[in-house]
Amino acid sequence: MEKQIYFVDDEHESNFKELCASVKSMKGDKEYRAAGYILALPELYPKARRYFSDAGFRWIDLLKKADLSSGYRIMVNLAVDLFGGATDRPMFNAGEAIAVLDTKLYQAALAAIQVRRPVRTP
Repeated sequence: MEKQIYFVDDEHESNFKELCASVKSMKGDKEYRAAGYILALPELYPKARRYFSDAGFRWIDLLKKADLSSGYRIMVNLAVDLFGGATDRPMFNAGEAIAVLDTKLYQAALAAIQVRRPVRTP
């Protein structure tokens, strides 16, 4: 049974379900699932959807081509790290995230980390 996932609103949940249906890798891959969870955020989804598929996550194109606020750039950077990271430079900065993210995005960041976290048994 899957743990309950926090969604910022119904549209976020709907976008996430749509991504799960179209990106088959999200079913069994926690990295895909965590990145997809973030990219499904309502304000981000229309800009990010074309850069995420079973072929991978073209995050460099997303960051270069999409007009994103500082909060959503932080969320994309978190998605990159949860997806597998950027080997050439650090992406996500927790201190910056705490200072910049509003409550909704902060809760979404925590939820994305939880989605990515492996299930551990005691």
